[in-house]
Amino acid sequence: DAAVSARALDAALRRAVDVSFNMVSIDGDTSTNDMCAVLADGLAGNPEIAEPSGADFEAFAAALTGLCVRFARMLAKDGEGASRLLVCEVTGAKDRQNARLAARAVVHSTLFKAAMAGADANWGRVLCALG
Repeated sequence: DAAVSARALDAALRRAVDVSFNMVSIDGDTSTNDMCAVLADGLAGNPEIAEPSGADFEAFAAALTGLCVRFARMLAKDGEGASRLLVCEVTGAKDRQNARLAARAVVHSTLFKAAMAGADANWGRVLCALG
């Protein structure tokens, strides 16, 4: 259990949740019950990660992000009515924000989801979702 300050832990969790749980789309609705919590009591005995910067913080944040991505995929795969797990990776976007918008547009598209549920890899659905 990592020794990490509340400030650094909060920063790492916010970063991890932003690219994992906050990118999951199952039915397109936001649940009023969704939350993510992380606890750390320092029992690991590592030198404390006091600030949300530096090599130790980046390594910790990357590990936490990896776990959150894995758990988010498990959550999506187990979603009500889910028969497939789709992962949308956008490359070549102008910036991260545009990549996020494109990914969200595709995975929230009802037509795209219907095509995937029917095992109909129709690129027109992707293009339609992207506008």
